[in-house]
Amino acid sequence: MRIAILAVGSQGDVRPSAALGAGLAAAGHSVRLVTLGAFKWLADHCGLDFAPVDIDPFEVIRGDIGQSWMDSADKIHMLIKGFSRAAEELIERVNDDALAACRGYDALLYNVPLSISGHTVAEALGIPGIPTAAAPYHPTRAFPTLFAPSLPLQGGIVNRISGSVAFQILWQIFRSHMNKWRRSQPNLGPLPIRNPLRRMIRDGVPWLYGFSPSVIPSPADWPSSATVCGYWFTEPDPNWRPPVPLVDFLRAGPPPVYVGFGSMVGLNPERTLETVLSAVRLAGVRAVFASGWGGIRHTELPEFVFPVESVPHEWLFPRVAAAVHHGGAGTTAAALRAGIPSVVVPYFYDQLFWGLRLHKLGVAPRPVAQKHLTSDGLAAAIQSVVGSPEVGIRSREIAARIANERGVEKAVAVVERYLSESTRRVSQ
Repeated sequence: MRIAILAVGSQGDVRPSAALGAGLAAAGHSVRLVTLGAFKWLADHCGLDFAPVDIDPFEVIRGDIGQSWMDSADKIHMLIKGFSRAAEELIERVNDDALAACRGYDALLYNVPLSISGHTVAEALGIPGIPTAAAPYHPTRAFPTLFAPSLPLQGGIVNRISGSVAFQILWQIFRSHMNKWRRSQPNLGPLPIRNPLRRMIRDGVPWLYGFSPSVIPSPADWPSSATVCGYWFTEPDPNWRPPVPLVDFLRAGPPPVYVGFGSMVGLNPERTLETVLSAVRLAGVRAVFASGWGGIRHTELPEFVFPVESVPHEWLFPRVAAAVHHGGAGTTAAALRAGIPSVVVPYFYDQLFWGLRLHKLGVAPRPVAQKHLTSDGLAAAIQSVVGSPEVGIRSREIAARIANERGVEKAVAVVERYLSESTRRVSQ
């Protein structure tokens, strides 16, 4: 079959979709990855056809919208406002490009939340649409909603109600902007007020979760259509070689800690850098500092810190003692896979959720939001995981279980079964 995959977001959002696409291609399907132009290399690396969407979400993040959004790690009203303003910026352009790129394809997979409008694109094309996600969206009694994981009241029915309310709010945010675009399409009416989750469950539409059941077991109150597959990892690039100075730095002393905040910008990147350098010095460790796309730029760094722009996590993380990061789903998965502990400094959205989840698993201290970060606090957090045999053992145990999972294979099997059933229903 011809399967399109729409993926919008950072590399941590897009890479799992590319890995799933590679699995579908290996199973004999023709796969097109529809994503940001900056990630064409991922499509090439995974052997997928490529079509670009003409947006740059990092422009949104670095602008006034993003700057206020970065301050929403523990403020749900700011998170909602940021989502709404970002959706208004992105949806029309994403939908126009995706509609053109996916014509002639038999099915569309789309990642939630930033590609949630893939639901509308699939409807416009008259093809099955299958949502994928790197974080849990179905309401459950088992844990709090990822939109507000630190609510003072939690547990049981409170978790489920807050999860239902949060998903409904997410739907309303995107629904208003999607309806504006739908009015330009001849075959689409307005979307209903109620989110489509209940209808999707009733119709047996699969929802694929690309995280490990060892990290979040499938809750007993989730529908059978929601599948926790395991992580979706891409294969290493066989042509990539580490910089010689980095190799020399790693060999010159004890394993350093990794420090990197991905595409997060923050309200004061200079202060963040100053805090990190002071914390590393106080903790008595060496560090590999990744500036990435986050706007934190180094000038002169002390000799115990090695700067990199970007290094594949699958190569670097097994060679470090711990990872200090923002708690993005992709970086969290890479640290768990490598069997190293984390120190999570969340900025916004699902990052606090992942920080709290790692803490509950015993592989990270309790997360501290970036705006509350201090050198002393970060140094103490680093020392608490680097100097703990128990945390190291727990990290390696989880990594061993993840290594035995076949997340991509499980997801491919679910997609093939559903599309086969859909084809059979249509032909009857």
